[in-house]
Amino acid sequence: MTYLPNPFEWGTQLHRMYAALSTMDSVFNHVFRGLGVLNYTGRMSEARTRLHPLGWTIRAERVEGGVWCYRLERLPEKKEPPPSPGFWAKVGGWFGVGRT
Repeated sequence: MTYLPNPFEWGTQLHRMYAALSTMDSVFNHVFRGLGVLNYTGRMSEARTRLHPLGWTIRAERVEGGVWCYRLERLPEKKEPPPSPGFWAKVGGWFGVGRT
């Protein structure tokens, strides 16, 4: 899967975390501790907030006990509802608008 370039500042905990997520299919929480990411749950929240406008999120799944697995996922495309007809299109027939 092709991921977007690392959007976080070089050398930060978020940068190291995103680098691990984008190079491996899934990452366990003990890997983040090994990378020196302190309070990785808080960093996950911050990363999700910053990745969401870019169309990405971080999915978390509990494996067992205190072991969690994290991976990057693309957000589904939003489908905009069709525009509703305007007021005059709705009431035009009542006033004879549009008749020839």
